[in-house]
Amino acid sequence: MSLRILYGINGTGNGHRSRAIELVPELRRRAEVDVLVSGARYSLQFPFDVRYRFRGLSFVYRDGGVAPLATAAEANPVQLLRDIQGLDLDGYDAVVTDFESVSAWSAKLRGIPCLHVSHQASFRCPAVPRPDPPQAMPEAFLKGLIPGDSWIGLHYRRYSRQILPPIVRTSVRDISPTRGANTVVYLPSVPIEEQIGFFSRQRGEYVLFGVGVDRSERAAPGIRVEPASDGAFARALASSRGVIAHAGFELPSEALFLGKPLFALPIARQYEQQCNAAALAALGVATASDWETARRLLPGWLHAPVSVPGAVPEISEPADLATRIAQWVERNVEVRRKRRGAA
Repeated sequence: MSLRILYGINGTGNGHRSRAIELVPELRRRAEVDVLVSGARYSLQFPFDVRYRFRGLSFVYRDGGVAPLATAAEANPVQLLRDIQGLDLDGYDAVVTDFESVSAWSAKLRGIPCLHVSHQASFRCPAVPRPDPPQAMPEAFLKGLIPGDSWIGLHYRRYSRQILPPIVRTSVRDISPTRGANTVVYLPSVPIEEQIGFFSRQRGEYVLFGVGVDRSERAAPGIRVEPASDGAFARALASSRGVIAHAGFELPSEALFLGKPLFALPIARQYEQQCNAAALAALGVATASDWETARRLLPGWLHAPVSVPGAVPEISEPADLATRIAQWVERNVEVRRKRRGAA
């Protein structure tokens, strides 16, 4: 059976992109796949063709966290509705969405099967760690933003049968980790100048990767600032002494996979990252609730003896996940065919 799939990618951050880089080529071995991206807050380009690009929904970050008013001001619900209604899904057997709203809602509007495959999908499982207490409105947002007929979640652990381990980029899996002197820092919600000021007062060597940084430079003694790029970041990560990052999903997964000490800082007012921080703390990872707290805790963490929490015990193979997705689409195509025959 020849399958045609529209794969929707959320363009906020680089995590969804990293997963798509591994998964889309595998899906294209099993089906015809077109790619849609909405949102524009990723700093790296895609290594494959993107057929559709939409404005979608994106978070605006200020002062180390999500800026609700700026996010609302930048949103354009009228245009979003037009994009959902105007997306042509004729000829597609199914939509697979990685937390992408235009493709998912368009599929719902037209009765096209939709499978939600993402880290965010895992929050449909009540066993996934949350901050104490959970927050009702962000919970409803995470669960209700993306409609779908079924879901596959990815998380640090298998909290249910529908949750798989993380996908780790090939560029990271293929590098043998070493223990160097540099600590890698990737905190895009914290202004790079503020990071330079803080880490220049700490002993040691630091590599700061920054969004909007266009060249490598020595910013201060012991501080090197680097633009984000797949190869340079993977190499720095593999040879680092430790990693300081937001409590996203892909980067912490890669750090744990490589056996690196990790300090995780959730982006302020970003509920998903607060949940991730709770999950990482349960794995033995050092965390802080906000940047102010992190600045108090980091000197002790940086100069303590190196301690590595238990690494991610499993990772998902993109080929296996692609097969699972293709099988889901085939089943739903057959169900729709039988329903039409019975009508």
